Amino acid sequence: MARKTYRNKSGKRTYSKEDAKKKNSEALELIETQLAKFIGSDATEKPDWESYIHSTELNVPPRKLVMEAGEHQVEQFNVIQFAQVEADMHEGKIEVNVPVFATFKHLNELLTSCKDEFRLDNAPQGFDPDKPMKGKIAKAAVISSFATAWDTEEKKSLTGKDLYKRIDELQKRGLSREEMHEILTNFQTKTRQWQYFAIEDFKDILPERIIDSIPEFAAYEKLKSKQMTPERVNLEARIDAEIVKIAMTTEYEQIDFVEKDLNTAHCVTAQDRSRSTVFMAERSKYMSDIHYCSTMLHEFVHATQSIDKRKLDSKRVDGLAVKEEILTELSATMIMKKLGYDNINKHAGLLKYLSNNDLTQLQKMAKKADTVYPVVYQAYEKYNTQELRQELRERFEAEDKQRLEVVKEKQPEAVEATVAEAEKPTRRRNRRP
Repeated sequence: MARKTYRNKSGKRTYSKEDAKKKNSEALELIETQLAKFIGSDATEKPDWESYIHSTELNVPPRKLVMEAGEHQVEQFNVIQFAQVEADMHEGKIEVNVPVFATFKHLNELLTSCKDEFRLDNAPQGFDPDKPMKGKIAKAAVISSFATAWDTEEKKSLTGKDLYKRIDELQKRGLSREEMHEILTNFQTKTRQWQYFAIEDFKDILPERIIDSIPEFAAYEKLKSKQMTPERVNLEARIDAEIVKIAMTTEYEQIDFVEKDLNTAHCVTAQDRSRSTVFMAERSKYMSDIHYCSTMLHEFVHATQSIDKRKLDSKRVDGLAVKEEILTELSATMIMKKLGYDNINKHAGLLKYLSNNDLTQLQKMAKKADTVYPVVYQAYEKYNTQELRQELRERFEAEDKQRLEVVKEKQPEAVEATVAEAEKPTRRRNRRP
């Protein structure tokens, strides 16, 4: 019996089906390894709230540039892609200052669209405006896994988004799972590696209007010489937490926030799903303001009810619905990373504890997290204005100053104490439910 082989575009036989399966398996293993690095390779089995590490600077998270109808726009990577790029950036494999990337196709289209506006005075020696990509090497590589199936009605193969759209269409027709599987057959999981080039390699020749339209360049210029102390980072996290609270309770009338004398944080959803209430202990009970912000994000993800519990199993660990908690925590992790807080170990401990080190489970939940975390993050972005941040910063600094004055009056020997020392949060173990 002849071995089944695949053909490339020229029709030449390349590798066997067994080789293809092995290649996919190796790629999926690499994806899982990078996901593990993203959540923290040194995480302990259980979440260790006492080993909290502050970030010392705000980071510009990686984004991708795409071309749509001749216009460029900067988009978010999905969770798996983000994890792969972030893991390589932390290991120093990707050395860029402004982590905005594009595939060869999209970058070449961008360069072609503005060829007449190249700033050739800044071009490096040997630069050819007719072949601007010549000699450039990719700075990042992302391996993506995607589903494929054969559509017996339309007589064509569907992959990725097209497949999921087709599934939605069939569901709207009221077809059962068995009926859909008669139409969509031969389901497979395949992988593909995408090469990404750094936009900053072309920043000297691209027209200024394009550089100015990519906010990450301005963000880098603002942050590159700005080292933040743990105290300053905590202040920014306190501001971010307040903005999240304002955004979620203003944007969604059915979501409430209540601060109570608790040792935990949790979300309560009405039986008829008409309302959700986030209950949080007072700020001083958390390890830091970053811990406070992270916990708040976790609970507000619950409050959105964007996780369809009917599609998750009911397995529990210590009373926690495992898959729901993993999905919620991955979403909170993604938002914290995008806000610039590098507190991987905090999230990693909980994720590894809940998943029992099952990276396959984490990978599946990461795909679902792509549809969950934007609900909270987009609300935050809508309300995250410089005016509101400055207002909150002045208010919190005034509160800290007043609290320090009280400390000075009650404890004369503490006159030299800093605001940071006076505000050091109570070191108590707080377990996120």
